[in-house]
Amino acid sequence: MSCRHRWAGDGGGDGPAVSLVVAAPLALASAGLFAVGSAVQHQAALALPLAAAGPVRLVLQLARRPGWLLSNLSIIAGVVLHGVALSLGALVVVQPLLVTGLLFAMPISARLHRTRVSRAQWRWAAVTVAGLGAFLALTAGGSGHTQPDLDGIGVVVVAVGVMAVAGLVAALWPGPRLKAALYGITSGTAAGLAAAALKASTGLLGQPGHQLLGSPYPYAALALGTVAFVLSQVAYRSGPLAASLPALTLSDPVASVAVGVGLFAEQITGGAGTRAAQAAVLLVTVTAVVALARAEPHPAPDAYQTQPHPLPYRA
Repeated sequence: MSCRHRWAGDGGGDGPAVSLVVAAPLALASAGLFAVGSAVQHQAALALPLAAAGPVRLVLQLARRPGWLLSNLSIIAGVVLHGVALSLGALVVVQPLLVTGLLFAMPISARLHRTRVSRAQWRWAAVTVAGLGAFLALTAGGSGHTQPDLDGIGVVVVAVGVMAVAGLVAALWPGPRLKAALYGITSGTAAGLAAAALKASTGLLGQPGHQLLGSPYPYAALALGTVAFVLSQVAYRSGPLAASLPALTLSDPVASVAVGVGLFAEQITGGAGTRAAQAAVLLVTVTAVVALARAEPHPAPDAYQTQPHPLPYRA
């Protein structure tokens, strides 16, 4: 577990700044591709019959729609760029940049639904992205290890607990907005854990092939990524994109930063003052996410559900 992450590749002579110059644009491009896929998938999920059943059947029904299938090409391309970015930069740097996808997804979704993005939505989206940008600036530090230190496994346990609680409350909550946000938190947390497993996998790429195939990390990344993907579809079907996507994109970097610090020994610069500033920025960002979820114009009354039971768990 002592192998240190090398930001500038095998040459190692250019240092963290050069690899960040490469990793940051890749993460931003990945965010844009994720945004395109998310907007199209949200539209496809809302077009399903209201009698759509559980998560697996929901995905199977979506798989019959050509537009939804094509949107997955954008998601896959985003995952590839995301993996490359993670191989170059730390989790605490790469993951927060994905939040910029909000600025891409909102106008795309509005176009698909033939609506307009309100000034309030733009304002709160800008605050959300600016807040995560400030958090990134306050957080960026050392690159840490390429492989996780399992002494910090408690961070993963907490993240799984957050997923379980959010998923349970979402399944029981009747209103579409909070339901979509809670499913978004569950999906985003799973995505953050998947990113950590993906980073551990990319750290083995320079080793003999049997080390990668014999490691649990690629399989964990695949399993967690699948869970995150399925839950994102449930979130899109449960409520407005302005509720599900901000919650998803916020919980993803929060989980990733926690795992990066706890498992990969990625360093966060600064002392007590920096910690206080980080907490304040996160509070502002969470407030903006909640306001953004409330700012989206209401769809048709029956757009998300017509029964008292949550749609994803109807028989």
